[in-house]
Amino acid sequence: MAEKIQHSSQLRLVLEQGIKEDGKPDLKTKSYMNIQPGSSADALITASETIASLQSLPLVEINEVVTFLLLK
Repeated sequence: MAEKIQHSSQLRLVLEQGIKEDGKPDLKTKSYMNIQPGSSADALITASETIASLQSLPLVEINEVVTFLLLK
């Protein structure tokens, strides 16, 4: 039976750096690697908001990108 193991986790903050000519938001991402596997959503949001408070751009979205290793 195949097995799925969490390999890595990444925290991605999406910041708005203005408005494009077409009226859509101009977004910028900041990625933070090596996030502890199994971190709670509350912990990730708290860390993201703390990091965002140090930025001059407003925080629009928080993403966790998880990569799994698939074994036979």
